[in-house]
Amino acid sequence: MSAVADAIKKVATGPHLSKDLSLEESREAMLEILSGKVDPVRMAVMLIALRMKRETDEENLGLLLAMQEVTGQQPLDVENVMLLSDPFNGFSRHCPIAAFLPSVMAACGLPALSQGVYEMAPKFGVTHAQVLEAAGVNIRLSVAEAVKQLNDADIGWAYLDQAITTPSLFALQDLRRLMIKRPSLATLEKLVMPVKAKKTHLQIGFVHKAYPPVLAYLAKQSGFDSALIVRGLEGGIVPTLRESSDNFLLIDGALKPCALDPQAFGVDQQTRGVMPELEKLTAAESAQRGLAALQGDLNLQVNNGQLVDVEPGAAGRIFGLMSFAAIPRRLSLDFSDFFGKGFAFRQISGDFQFANGLAVTDNLKMRGESANIDVSGPINIVDRTYHQTVVVTPNVSSTLPLAGAVAGGPVGLGVGTAIYLVDRIAGRLFDRDLVDMISYRYRLTGPWDDPDLSLSRPETP
Repeated sequence: MSAVADAIKKVATGPHLSKDLSLEESREAMLEILSGKVDPVRMAVMLIALRMKRETDEENLGLLLAMQEVTGQQPLDVENVMLLSDPFNGFSRHCPIAAFLPSVMAACGLPALSQGVYEMAPKFGVTHAQVLEAAGVNIRLSVAEAVKQLNDADIGWAYLDQAITTPSLFALQDLRRLMIKRPSLATLEKLVMPVKAKKTHLQIGFVHKAYPPVLAYLAKQSGFDSALIVRGLEGGIVPTLRESSDNFLLIDGALKPCALDPQAFGVDQQTRGVMPELEKLTAAESAQRGLAALQGDLNLQVNNGQLVDVEPGAAGRIFGLMSFAAIPRRLSLDFSDFFGKGFAFRQISGDFQFANGLAVTDNLKMRGESANIDVSGPINIVDRTYHQTVVVTPNVSSTLPLAGAVAGGPVGLGVGTAIYLVDRIAGRLFDRDLVDMISYRYRLTGPWDDPDLSLSRPETP
């Protein structure tokens, strides 16, 4: 007899005859289900019978331990990490703003991880994965890639999809849709811990009043060091924004009440978190609203490296806001003698101000052996476009590259002018002040991945 068959005999015999499973019985039955060798009817019967009987703490823990076992766990090199456990099955009535929380927490110095699936019954609302994808984030990270991002102080956050971390659990989605009623897996999958830091913390939501002790027990037994259990909208991790919410803290193994009053944080809103015009908000609209709400300052200081043709969004703590490589890539069409296959730089520095969906700089400087590049103006974070001015000053130390630059360069000065300039240089070949001989001013517009760089005018000192 299989573990699932034995479990069904115990839990599906009626209101007065059904018996509880032990932790080990529950674990073995779930491992058998996750092996992919159990008939779907038997799986559904067991899960529904458990739900109708009401799962015990030991039954839930056994199911969770089996899910954790097939997922595995990779260590982190950071002191703390926050696991943000929003529901996997989307939202029907509000924007999933929690999709933006991991990046915000990371920007505040606390590495954070969210998990999910692209879509799931019964609500089929907008999910984290859909919002992040619309924002240009890679939602197909492996656990190893997520670990790398979480360990990187310049990133510090990641999203992991269940289809990658726990494919055997993800394979049950079709069955769960047919079951209609959500099994306990809908709660337990949010507590799976694919990565673990020295201290791992949990933020998880609930709706029904009986759940905080259940979630606290599972969090403690599965290895979380603390937990914030939130009475959240749609069972999520964001509490109501209209009134005080009754939440709970698990600290040092003890569960304590924790009320949160939005007005104490300067939030004064008449709705619980849903504006009427947002009832049918799409993932793209959610991403746009979230990016537009970002505010703050960024100081950039990078020394000694090379910019190559990389995908926009590959770096950056918030979402990877721009592709600096796009600028040298476009410039290489004009200055191929100087840039070659990439732009080697001594330093990149600058300041950005984020507000109203824009990242604005007036002092982005790229300093390299081949050229100096100065950039100013806004970057639209919402639609991911440039609206900037770029000034390029080639660094010329010999007649050969200079002749190539001015004769075949963007201005079309011609051979005569090239010879004249080379002549001027000949007597000052070793004068390093010659670096600023000529500058070119461009307008940089269009999308991050394929911007347009159009010559405005050449400048002479």
